[in-house]
Amino acid sequence: MEIIEKVKIAVLDREEEIEARIDTGAEITMFNEEILIRIGAAHMDNQAVDFGGQSKVVMPRYAIGHMKIRNCITPGLFVLGG
Repeated sequence: MEIIEKVKIAVLDREEEIEARIDTGAEITMFNEEILIRIGAAHMDNQAVDFGGQSKVVMPRYAIGHMKIRNCITPGLFVLGG
């Protein structure tokens, strides 16, 4: 299921609110790489991602402080920049 709503992502003391597509059944979290770089997310490494057996793509992985959706905070995430 895909839902579009406001999401806050944070790195250290810098927080940014963005409009995001939320896939409640997803196994990974992805954000636009330009946003991650703008808020100062640390590039950790690269990760191969399998998109439903159709294709594998290597994507950059970033560390963020937390993600907040509907007042629920998920701390210390690794997210992919796409």
